[in-house]
Amino acid sequence: MDGDSAAPVHTPPAADTPREEDRDLPDTPRSHTELGTVYGLIHTGDGDQHIYLSSAAFTIDDRGRLHHRVPLLVGEDQVAHLRKCFFAPDGYRDALQMLAERRTVIITGEAGSGRTTAAKILLATAGGGEIRLRELPEDDYDVGDGPTGMLLPERLSRGEQLLLDLSGPNRELLAPAQAVLEGYRNAVRAHDSYLVVVIDPDQRIELRDEFRDLIVPLGRPDGEQVLRRHLAAQGIAWEGEFPDQIKAWIPKARMGEIAELVRIAGEGRRSAPEAGPAEWLAQALDALTAYGAEVEKQVEGLDSWQRALLLTVAMFEGARSNVVAAAAGMLAEQVKTPEPEEPRLQRPTFTSRLKDIEARLEPDHSVRFGRVGYAAAVRNWFWDNYPELGRDLCVWIDQCVRLRGLTGRDRDQAVAHFTREMLRVGRIEELFVYITHWARGRLDLSAQIAYALSEALAHDGFSRKVRRQVLLWARNHNLSPRLARVLVTVSAQVIADAWPDEAMVRLHQLTRHTARKVQEEATEALLALVEQPQLCLRLMLRIADALSQRYRATDVELLERLAATEPGASLVDDPQVRPVLVQALATVCAQETVLVQYAYRWALATGAASSLVDLLVEAAERAGQGVVLYAAALRWAMGTQHGGSAERARRVRAARLVTRRIDELHEAWRQRPGQEEEA
Repeated sequence: MDGDSAAPVHTPPAADTPREEDRDLPDTPRSHTELGTVYGLIHTGDGDQHIYLSSAAFTIDDRGRLHHRVPLLVGEDQVAHLRKCFFAPDGYRDALQMLAERRTVIITGEAGSGRTTAAKILLATAGGGEIRLRELPEDDYDVGDGPTGMLLPERLSRGEQLLLDLSGPNRELLAPAQAVLEGYRNAVRAHDSYLVVVIDPDQRIELRDEFRDLIVPLGRPDGEQVLRRHLAAQGIAWEGEFPDQIKAWIPKARMGEIAELVRIAGEGRRSAPEAGPAEWLAQALDALTAYGAEVEKQVEGLDSWQRALLLTVAMFEGARSNVVAAAAGMLAEQVKTPEPEEPRLQRPTFTSRLKDIEARLEPDHSVRFGRVGYAAAVRNWFWDNYPELGRDLCVWIDQCVRLRGLTGRDRDQAVAHFTREMLRVGRIEELFVYITHWARGRLDLSAQIAYALSEALAHDGFSRKVRRQVLLWARNHNLSPRLARVLVTVSAQVIADAWPDEAMVRLHQLTRHTARKVQEEATEALLALVEQPQLCLRLMLRIADALSQRYRATDVELLERLAATEPGASLVDDPQVRPVLVQALATVCAQETVLVQYAYRWALATGAASSLVDLLVEAAERAGQGVVLYAAALRWAMGTQHGGSAERARRVRAARLVTRRIDELHEAWRQRPGQEEEA
């Protein structure tokens, strides 16, 4: 639903609300955020799974606008990447045949078996040509609405590939989905589209009889084959058998964990290219299976100050020593660690303290652990074993990203690690609280906010909730302008990659923001997004629906801008779209001054936008305001004694156009049988 209710106002914890930090570090380059190469989880199921982003992407230009330099893998690129790593499980060919014959298939598979990826490959294969994947249920659906609005046939386009995931965290959607699924299936077939539904194996007994013949169970893919394909996709050649440790681990691993193993092995290759694939894989396996126990043993022998340093290195690995030292001191202070009694110069040196926690100072003064993946194990251990410190850790990270003098990369890394841990332990609502808090600070953390939202959007378990929160924020037209501008970028350059319809809805809401700069940026992004005719149609119908309920100047101006585009101009004259627009413009006619203002402006417009005056004239006549408009046009013509010759000519031209359109409309009505009275 296209409501205007404001999003809930999130406020950070009252007792320890972090203040702006004035602590300075030595001068460093202006901050920039960069997210780059995507390492996606391919056979994704339920659980703690992420798309990992490294090096380059969000930058801020000299006008303060965010740009996503390297787009996420989406559409054809994403499917191509999925295909490289995909190994068909048992049942896949049967599912593909069912989809081809019935246009709908319901697949089941255990969590972690790659069922969601299998669904995407099924849809891409069945579609054949252009990739037009869209996730269901509808973007504005809320589970509290019941079946209403969950699956809307009127929003279907020809040739779409539709994925409805009712498994795992979406199990509660199965009941309302079944109430409308049969009618939706018929619409899918009529639109030459395809629908794949994903359910958990134990949900089969909950399906209605009419859907049970659509079920195709999928098995678990061959784990070794999946691993080989992931390695090949990363450019890591592997010959022969895998080591016994790997072969013993694979049968128990989720497909997402296999992808994570290869991601960590890729890090090992970058840090130690001379080691070779066997060592990279062995170290990656240790990171996934053994490091947790090693961290547990290590922490037992450390005091509070050493533990604070251990966690700080894990959060800021790769940062310079002064950053790590400052952040460690802030953490110790936040958790109320007593200050050592010794004078500062008698305390152990920083390098010796690093050795105590098995970290090291590199020649470039960056701080690192000696093993790839160990920092992640440390972070996980602290978040898991000190849940009561979660609030303190949140405040600490919030303070750290505000340290003056941090590089953009340091801030990005802290935010990325913080976001992943919050997602891993399921504290998504707290993450939203801190995002709104970052947006209100004196230090501009727009790039880091965009980073955090991008990380959260890439998480299978929380992506829908994050997109929903972005929508709630966008509906709050008094939202912090800084956060609103971030949402413009995230909607246009991240959400739009995989969910273009949802991006359109969010950007439309942001065009209504009270800040003019937000309106302008959202409008530019929205018009760029809807260059595709199908999206343009959806936006035009959405604007018409909104105007039919309530007049908004921003919506009328957006309609004007949209009509001036190539796809928009053809839609204005479309016999199916035109009546909808006429009905919507009746709200403009309800206010005489507004009606006259737009009629004059559009009568003088050139190009495609001028066609809107025809719609407005017809809307005015149908709303009983034709006389008002005709009288206004006569006043324009009679007012030619005022102004210069150019202005007088403009007034006459506008008056002639409007009166001629009204006369032509009356004549057309008179010539239609039974319309004399209406004319």
